[in-house]
Amino acid sequence: MAVLVLPISNDKAHYEFITTLDGVEYVFTFRYNFRSADWYMSIADDTKQPILSGIPVRVNRDLLDQYRSYPVPQGLMLCINNVNPKVEATRDSFSKDVVILYYEV
Repeated sequence: MAVLVLPISNDKAHYEFITTLDGVEYVFTFRYNFRSADWYMSIADDTKQPILSGIPVRVNRDLLDQYRSYPVPQGLMLCINNVNPKVEATRDSFSKDVVILYYEV
């Protein structure tokens, strides 16, 4: 089982990237909501057709667990804070202290 680090960034409050997980290409979009002070993730297929939108990025939980009935990656997608394990991602700590790991099936 390979562990991948998603190429997240905090340079922009809204951005997307394409990555391949378990042999399938996905488009990930991340948005920072200044009002709620939270990051949100959306997933689309390789043609940019939405699969899921507005998934809250929370530390210490599988971000995809409750969405297994959708065509999402089937591995474990875990958001962790390497500095303060119980502290959620902030605008600045996202991609620095906070990373998203994907454990392939």
